[in-house]
Amino acid sequence: MLLALGGYISDFDGNFMWNRIGAEYSSNIPVWSLRFLPALSGAFCVPLAYQIVVELGFSARAGLAAGLLLLFGKFTHGTAT
Repeated sequence: MLLALGGYISDFDGNFMWNRIGAEYSSNIPVWSLRFLPALSGAFCVPLAYQIVVELGFSARAGLAAGLLLLFGKFTHGTAT
């Protein structure tokens, strides 16, 4: 949905064949906006998790633990070898 929102904001019409990995994008594809919103939401996940845990009444340590677990979970699941 974030990709769809980025495409909607940048007036992307969706007429591009995504059939070959590594193919060059044409000039009418707003790559920057299609990547910006998911990257921004990923960057805000860790501080948001901390804030949610603290607002639920847990300690700042518990919020830190939740943020770190989310952060390291992203690192371990982000790269598969």
